Amino acid sequence: MTDGKQYNIEQQTLRHEDSTWKKKTMTVSKKSSGESDYVFRSEVNAWLRLHMVPTIWSDAAMRCYLEGGILASPTTKAMTRAMSAMMAEHKLTRSVFTGINSILSTKNFKSLDGLSVSSIPVSWADGQPDNANTDEDCLVLTSEGKLADMSCESMLPYFCRKEDKCGATKAEGDSYSSN
Repeated sequence: MTDGKQYNIEQQTLRHEDSTWKKKTMTVSKKSSGESDYVFRSEVNAWLRLHMVPTIWSDAAMRCYLEGGILASPTTKAMTRAMSAMMAEHKLTRSVFTGINSILSTKNFKSLDGLSVSSIPVSWADGQPDNANTDEDCLVLTSEGKLADMSCESMLPYFCRKEDKCGATKAEGDSYSSN
């Protein structure tokens, strides 16, 4: 999407509170200044993009899907290091959304890839998970590389991930834009 136009995309979102489907409209526009392109990270054999403009979890997941990717999760030590390194490169000191959530099954956190949080080698931040206000169904990666639970309605930056399925020759740090 390099034409600078905005696109309205209608999506169906499952709302956890009352388990009913509600229509939601999301506007996807040309990337804003400060947004990064996808960067190839050889340690995880994947392309990562850090979206700095904060949004709620469901919109982050939809944006990644629309870009042909998935909301990234620190499912391996290498992925945690790669995500943390990119956060540091962008001088990001706040947490980012991950694809790990318990929206459909309370306290049963799973990544969008279907991995249970118990099989993910990342430690919890101090005092986490705490499920404050009983609405913290999404997990974030802190700037210290630890997990914490947070409301899915919080506004946070996030990572999208695309797997390297074509096996193309590339160098560490190569990038491309999906817009």
